[in-house]
Amino acid sequence: MFAALLHGKLDRYLTRNPFDIEDLLTSVVIGACRCVPPDLALLPFLGTATPLDRESLSPLLEGVERVEYEFWPQWGALLRDASDAMDADGPVMLAARSEPEVVLTLHRANQPKALLLLEAKLHSGKSSHADGTSGLKDQLAKYWGQLSSRANHSGAVPLGVVYITTHHLMPRYELGQSQEDLRNHGFEDASIFWTSWRAFSKVVTSEVSPLDECKALLRKHWELVPIEEPRPWCRPPKIPPWQPARFRPWWSPPHVRAWKYGPNS
Repeated sequence: MFAALLHGKLDRYLTRNPFDIEDLLTSVVIGACRCVPPDLALLPFLGTATPLDRESLSPLLEGVERVEYEFWPQWGALLRDASDAMDADGPVMLAARSEPEVVLTLHRANQPKALLLLEAKLHSGKSSHADGTSGLKDQLAKYWGQLSSRANHSGAVPLGVVYITTHHLMPRYELGQSQEDLRNHGFEDASIFWTSWRAFSKVVTSEVSPLDECKALLRKHWELVPIEEPRPWCRPPKIPPWQPARFRPWWSPPHVRAWKYGPNS
């Protein structure tokens, strides 16, 4: 797969540019992480994820020994009993059925297993947003509600939702919308993190295959170059204070002086 993509062998068999396919980007990057130990690629990459106002994800990934990957699971609707609802006669649907990109099960030393959901984007934003009706409609809020429910039923810890985009800076407005939708439906603020695909090539330094092919695809074809640190502000060169112009005396050439003032001037 990596070699065929790098050499353009799949382009003529597809009806669209393969590098415009969001799911292919997820499959290449997270699939490459799956082929190597977690501490070589997956954990350094996810460690770059940051939330709006909480601690980063990196400390929560300490002690991870093994990771299980589940790509595009089919999740049914999330229901809440009528006893917990304000004015309903039956089960209340908190979130519709969904299909997240990747769900990771993290096995940590001397700790309960944790669930971490990855939602990846390429050219688009969230697929659904809050519309003021009942139930969680925002995509990230819906995923957090479903992840929390499934973690509680399996005895795991809901670690968070990681929103992966191509932005250079955190899309704070999108994350804020998700938190607002949760608060409007009686949930506390969720553990929603953000990172960029651009961070992968910067923090994953191992050159083992298939990580090197993955980084080459990100740079060359997806044009997702690493995020560079901002350069320190440079003070402009010191400009001397204004001084009046100094004009040098103008001396006429000899033939001009002779014509104007005479031959002996």
